[in-house]
Amino acid sequence: MAERICSLWLLLEALEMLVSAQLSAKLPREHRCPMSYLQRIFKWQESANRRFLSSIRELTRVRKLQSNVPEIQYNTQTNLATPGGQQGEEWNC
Repeated sequence: MAERICSLWLLLEALEMLVSAQLSAKLPREHRCPMSYLQRIFKWQESANRRFLSSIRELTRVRKLQSNVPEIQYNTQTNLATPGGQQGEEWNC
């Protein structure tokens, strides 16, 4: 799962570099790709970003399940002996 996240991150970075190079002001207009090609790259980028975020979410879910952390919080009460000899008296703060 971590390998998938890394590969998707690399794909996102490569697509981002490709788009930024095409939209650079230094690149003459005659050397730029057509807008239809850029729209296709944007769709690839959007799809890769969705898969990337989904993979991160799933990895987080798997790690949480593997950590053996209970979802339920247990509240416990400790009875302490007070100087007057009474036990179990609740303190209202």
